[in-house]
Amino acid sequence: AKKPVRNVGPTKSLEELERENARLKKQLKRAEMERDILKKADEYFAKLQK
Repeated sequence: AKKPVRNVGPTKSLEELERENARLKKQLKRAEMERDILKKADEYFAKLQK
């Protein structure tokens, strides 16, 4: 895994910004997937309790 880009404000290069953006998109996609899995698990176990 690549290290996060240090926030250096407007002096960041376009390459650094693109790399950081790709990393953040990947992180968001994983968090959304985890949320969806947990939501489905919650629904499944809620049905079992009825």
